[in-house]
Amino acid sequence: RRVLELSPSTMVWLCFSGIFAAGYNVLNYTVVQKLSATQAAFAGNFNKAASIALSIFLGLEHLPSGAWGALMVVAIAGNVGSFTRYSLLKSAERRSSVPTGNSGKPATNKAGSGCRL
Repeated sequence: RRVLELSPSTMVWLCFSGIFAAGYNVLNYTVVQKLSATQAAFAGNFNKAASIALSIFLGLEHLPSGAWGALMVVAIAGNVGSFTRYSLLKSAERRSSVPTGNSGKPATNKAGSGCRL
């Protein structure tokens, strides 16, 4: 009650936060269901690295001084780069293993629903 009395707009932001969190959880669940365990682990690490990079960029966090700051930047870039590379390799692997029909397009079932065989 006290928060509502002092700052009613805070409650609006609280509601938006809940809506965004629920949406994020649905998105995360959907992604995890469609990816392999390795891809899901990489995606989780990518999410953490991106959050750290964003918080540094926005000035919410600061890099350590000296060599540790440079090491942290290299580690974040390496994490993002490895996730990107792995995702590209998996995508290329999936595309090369999709059976194609005479037209060179992915084959569909007889009902024509677009499901891959």
